[in-house]
Amino acid sequence: MKENRNEEKISIQMQLSRLYDEWMISVTNGDLEASDRLWQEMGVVYQKLRNYISLVQPDNKGKDP
Repeated sequence: MKENRNEEKISIQMQLSRLYDEWMISVTNGDLEASDRLWQEMGVVYQKLRNYISLVQPDNKGKDP
């Protein structure tokens, strides 16, 4: 069970990392449309990570990491 949780967390972190890399490339290339889209996607995935953390660690609910 704990292994599945770690896999899910790693998967979300990898998504964030990939999106960040793509965002940096789009910013460097001056592609504002792509950078805006990627920024929004990063926000969605980041929220998924925050939700995951609050489910795994309910005693930290309401506290900033």
